[in-house]
Amino acid sequence: MSNLYPLTIAALFLGILAMPLGPASAIDWRMPRALRVAQVNRHTLPFSFEQVVSYFDEAFEKPGHTTHNNIREYVANNVLGEYAAIAVSGDGEKIRVALITNGDWGVNYIREFFEAPFFYRSETEQLYTLLDANPRHRWAGLGRFDVQIEVFETRQRFAIAAEFGPPGAYQSGRAP
Repeated sequence: MSNLYPLTIAALFLGILAMPLGPASAIDWRMPRALRVAQVNRHTLPFSFEQVVSYFDEAFEKPGHTTHNNIREYVANNVLGEYAAIAVSGDGEKIRVALITNGDWGVNYIREFFEAPFFYRSETEQLYTLLDANPRHRWAGLGRFDVQIEVFETRQRFAIAAEFGPPGAYQSGRAP
């Protein structure tokens, strides 16, 4: 056997890894490339459920509690009696991150999440702007993805829900 055999095996293995999975696997490969790219991009986010979960595993310094295959929960308390509870869920096309807290300490988890490495700096800035906007329900198309943010505030608690979807997932602030 020559040195070419291991290279052939490696190329075959990498080719299998590069094959599209999930919604992209339903693409008709006979259609023009530009249409295929648009179809793939329409159904994907630039980050995955696993990346978001991994981010929060590190932020909370422990793995989250899995309630279902696609829901992970995290809870933390500090010495001042403040708490933060975060739930991360994914359904294929969309990823939701929900936070309930009783203080600014907990809100920092969501603010720091907006600085995760899978967000561009410009996206982080837009996410901060949406979080600080006045209306309770906020929506924006950020290019690589769309986001809806809802904020509920009482005297005792904050609840923030952010849902990320592929570009075009939300029209005029409403989910299709």
